[in-house]
Amino acid sequence: MTRSQVIRTHPRPALTPEQALEAVRALYGLEGALTALPGERDLNFRLDAPDGVAYVVKFASPAEPQEILEFEARMIARLARETDGLVPEIVPTRSGELLGVWSAEGEQAPLRIRVMRYVPGILLAEVAPPRPPELLRDLGRTLARLSSALGAVPDHPPARTDFDWALGCAGDVMERGLPYAEAERRALVEGALEAFRRRQPDFLGLGSQMIHGDVNDHNVIVDPEGGKVAAVIDLGDAHSAPRVFDVAIAVAYAVMETDDPLHAAAQVVAGFHEVSPLLEEELDVIVPLARARLGQSVCIAAWRRHRGEADPYHLVSEAPAWRLLEIFAATPEEVCNGLIRAACGLEPCRGSGALSAWLEAQRDAVHPVVDWPADRSRVGVLDLSVASPHLTGTDTDDTGAFTRRVWDAMREQGADVGLGRYLEPRAFYLSEGFRGREGDPRERRTVHLGLDVFVEAGAAVYAPLAGRVRSVRDNADRLDYGPTVILEHDGPAGPFWTLYGHLDAASVATLTPGEAVEAGRRIGRVGAPPENGDWPPHLHLQVVADLMGFEGDFPGVCEPRDVHVWASFSPDPAPHPTTFRAPDPAELIRRRKRVLGPNLSLSYREPIHVVRGLGAYLYDVMGRRYLDMVNNVAHVGHEHPRVVRAGQRQMAVLNTNTRYLHQRVIEYAERLGALFPEPL
Repeated sequence: MTRSQVIRTHPRPALTPEQALEAVRALYGLEGALTALPGERDLNFRLDAPDGVAYVVKFASPAEPQEILEFEARMIARLARETDGLVPEIVPTRSGELLGVWSAEGEQAPLRIRVMRYVPGILLAEVAPPRPPELLRDLGRTLARLSSALGAVPDHPPARTDFDWALGCAGDVMERGLPYAEAERRALVEGALEAFRRRQPDFLGLGSQMIHGDVNDHNVIVDPEGGKVAAVIDLGDAHSAPRVFDVAIAVAYAVMETDDPLHAAAQVVAGFHEVSPLLEEELDVIVPLARARLGQSVCIAAWRRHRGEADPYHLVSEAPAWRLLEIFAATPEEVCNGLIRAACGLEPCRGSGALSAWLEAQRDAVHPVVDWPADRSRVGVLDLSVASPHLTGTDTDDTGAFTRRVWDAMREQGADVGLGRYLEPRAFYLSEGFRGREGDPRERRTVHLGLDVFVEAGAAVYAPLAGRVRSVRDNADRLDYGPTVILEHDGPAGPFWTLYGHLDAASVATLTPGEAVEAGRRIGRVGAPPENGDWPPHLHLQVVADLMGFEGDFPGVCEPRDVHVWASFSPDPAPHPTTFRAPDPAELIRRRKRVLGPNLSLSYREPIHVVRGLGAYLYDVMGRRYLDMVNNVAHVGHEHPRVVRAGQRQMAVLNTNTRYLHQRVIEYAERLGALFPEPL
């Protein structure tokens, strides 16, 4: 095979612990017990000396260039001084050399040795999941300190050849490694490769400095007592590159085995940004670079397995790396970037704030999307939230009954048009079709990202602003949008889009993509179930600041934990009073303490704001689901229809307690007792 067809790996030195101790004794005058440590291409040991001091002894790969090792030793000595021990101190030989050279029996080439002070603690890789957010943020802060010290190193390291672990080489490594990756997973590497190549012009323009090059979770020492990073070790991959490479590499490894890798990544980046602010251009390439590192890692592991060179350490990150590649592939890059930007105090979607301000300024010029009643008091705002007394939580099981309940709620208000609120969490999105991304098993995509306009089927729908047809598509799955139109408009800083869902198919049949649309033109009619996705007749209106590559469709609901990001990509189409705002938990607790006695305690460190029970579960105000193993009603399930009907019947007659004589409570006790075993 030619070099362009393979991935280069470095052999470790082959020597026994006895030979290793002989070399350390001769060069450093150190004695003690050696314990093997893992290493990718160095042969590593821990040396416990009789005086209680511990060291790390590293025997370099025979393939490692001498000038690289000499530069690394000088750099470690400098960084140990300038980072207050964040980089462990290098120990010189008896003759004062930072790099020891020893000729061992049986070795063709002299062995190159470095000895460092051992830092007590545990590896970040050994921190039991989930890794605490504060630890991840401290990793970011620590990395920023290290990056600053590395950036001050005046000399750049000697150029490396065939350095396949350099992140800048990830594209070539993935291309060469693709044939060796498992066929069913190859698309994940191809996706990471495409993102890397697409973003390459962006990160190559960021300049370079000295970087660590391999801030993985086996190179980070954590103080288990304080829960903070104690040291960063192994500068064997240090080279010149953009500083954001180190951030992306740290993210790729630190978020493995976390509950929600995307939010964990945001913590690492926010910590770095807190100490050393990152440019927006740097923030926007972290995710594709982290994906590239993961793709690079699995390809090198696949090559090692193909060559029969793999040991457990070489493959330690392979399984979690594949899982992360799956998560990144399933989440739009813009959303990943938005989470990172938000954690750093920036607008998740660039330009969203300017678009919202521009839309507000245009409000008087916007054409109504439907024919509003002349009497605006006949437009009502509906409560479709998880806590709504009008709904059951299983409303989508029966569209006819769902429609009747919505129209009954409108009649109660004397409304001809009903508005469903923006950012409202809803119980009827709890089905499997609205399952969200991994990270929080309590959550589905329950938060509504548009404005609903409930009117009779056949009502005309108008373009609110001039624009052009972007797409017309029937999203025909049940509980999807049904016939959907997306219009493109010119905004203050480029195009934005408006989406119209649940339309009548025949009414949009003549629209064609690219067709100009004037404000006020009828673009469709409200559809009827089941054609409209099998929903009560209504228009779903949504503003979209960035289509994220979606065509003919765009997510209309999101997970509660990501609402701050999705709200930036889909700004409010009609602010207050049609925006849902959940009560502030701290304010509820304050009010509760003022009026309820301390004997009525709250459970859990963060009290749960429960608003609905359904079956075996309780649901909080945002639609998060909790298995109820506490309350007595769980024996038959919350909202059991027979229990509800029985309670309604009895309360319509009498609702008191057992201090009075009443035959029903006696009958209930007799029926219940008859179910018990004889001794009871």
